[in-house]
Amino acid sequence: MKKRAGQIRPGRQAFSMMQKALFLLLAGCLALAALDAHRGRTDKNGCHVDKKTGIRHCH
Repeated sequence: MKKRAGQIRPGRQAFSMMQKALFLLLAGCLALAALDAHRGRTDKNGCHVDKKTGIRHCH
């Protein structure tokens, strides 16, 4: 049996559109969370002083 382009092997199901959309949404949220975090000048406790507000906070 010759496999044609676009065919799925028996026993394997393709991801549905909903599963693809959910995966892309989750991947996008994780990417945004990684961009928001920073590894700036933190002390041994993971804290630093925000230059804009002057308030010390920890991550």
